[in-house]
Amino acid sequence: MILPEDQSFSKFNEVITYLNSTIKGMKSKISFIQNIESGNLDSKLELLSDDDLLGRSLLDMQKSLVEVQQEQEKQREKESKTSWANEGYALFAGVLQDTENLQKLTDESIKNIVKYLDVNQGAIFLAHEEDDSPYLEVKSTFAWNRHKFISKRLAYGESLAGSCMLEKQTIVVAEVPDDYVTIASGLGEANPNCIIVVPLKTENRVLGVVELASFRMLEDYQIQFVERVAENIATAINTVRINDQTQFLLEQTKQQSEEMAAQEEEMRQNMEELVATQEEMQKKETMLHKKVDGLKHQIKEAEKKYGEEIENLNSEIETLTLQLKQKEKVIKELKSIKNEVDKSKQPKTSDSKPSKTEKTGAQGRTARTRRRNDSK
Repeated sequence: MILPEDQSFSKFNEVITYLNSTIKGMKSKISFIQNIESGNLDSKLELLSDDDLLGRSLLDMQKSLVEVQQEQEKQREKESKTSWANEGYALFAGVLQDTENLQKLTDESIKNIVKYLDVNQGAIFLAHEEDDSPYLEVKSTFAWNRHKFISKRLAYGESLAGSCMLEKQTIVVAEVPDDYVTIASGLGEANPNCIIVVPLKTENRVLGVVELASFRMLEDYQIQFVERVAENIATAINTVRINDQTQFLLEQTKQQSEEMAAQEEEMRQNMEELVATQEEMQKKETMLHKKVDGLKHQIKEAEKKYGEEIENLNSEIETLTLQLKQKEKVIKELKSIKNEVDKSKQPKTSDSKPSKTEKTGAQGRTARTRRRNDSK
């Protein structure tokens, strides 16, 4: 079938138009791909039609690459923050390790925190709980590359530092009151835009707080860094205090040891004197024993010499004692006879005359008494 001339020309124009559009689209896609390859992920690509599958695939590829790039940027940012924090931890590990004095420890800590975070000023408050009214006292401050010497006390609950001490939690203030604090420099004074107060916490004990003031807001990872460094500072403070207490106890123990040594020396001298006294007493006791032995010997000699005389005297004493007992017995009998005689002299009735037997007994006793007296 042969088409008319006009129809053939129209069909040819459609083919030419399609080919031109396709060539233009291919050039656009090639330019898009080259831009993507050079890292220009924001390059634009217009689809030739809804059926432009190649164009849609290139746009999906661009979207995937953008997501990968964004993820890589997040990862690089995370790694950068982690690297920044690790460098800071290493810095403070050296700072806290080389300080054995509490004042030097707080001075070096606040100076390095202010410089590393690039904030404007900072202070460390330490808690004092020795009496019934605990308080916070400024131990060290730092601003504009030099230490400030400030004497200030805050009761627990007073100001942001006192509130942080009671709550034991980090406090971040973005809207700072005009009358709270000002940052002064050679160019004038201004209020900070951010105040952060972090507790110095170790083993659930709060030893004080760190307060920082800055013109710019601190990011979350910076706040987390300060919190971890604050824990390390609190541990170092606790260690210094323990070491100070240990040193005090060692000095006290040394002093007590010296006193005990002096007492032992005094006791040793007293023991030497006591031993000397005991030796002297032993000598005297030995002499006394000798004297006692001499006296015993003299007594034995005297007993040998005067033994017979003493025995004669003892015999005479026994004889006299026996005679004395006999006399006492006679006296008792005489008293008994006298009592009977006295009774017999009393007036009696005819019925109460003594019998012949009673008279005979009385006479017999009288005769026996006379015979004993005559024998004596």
